[in-house]
Amino acid sequence: PLHPEQIIEYLVWRQAEAWRNCINGYGHYTLCSTGLSGKEAASRMLGLRASDIHELCFQHGINLDKVPLWQRRGVLVYWEEYTKPGYDPVRDIEVVVNRKRVTQNWDLPIFASEEGGVMVRELCADGDG
Repeated sequence: PLHPEQIIEYLVWRQAEAWRNCINGYGHYTLCSTGLSGKEAASRMLGLRASDIHELCFQHGINLDKVPLWQRRGVLVYWEEYTKPGYDPVRDIEVVVNRKRVTQNWDLPIFASEEGGVMVRELCADGDG
């Protein structure tokens, strides 16, 4: 099993990739919207820094700080434990059972922040991670 700090480190990296992909995706399609082909847009973006692409998008009316949070930070999918009332026909009694379900979080904190670390540690402590 991974230590929670390793999971946080991995999620910080994945979140940085989500942001990079967000910037590059919006930059690419912004250039395509000006009439460039996909290849031309990709070629034009080679060597551009993230700040340059951010400014390009802003000049075309796209504020990357305002795009949906999940596009900037990603989505976290994890197991969540919950209880469910049931019936045991063998013993003929009402029971409460523990189950797991896949859960999605589309409103993530920044994992490199204290809030993000706390969230991951809590999920790991609950056995949900």
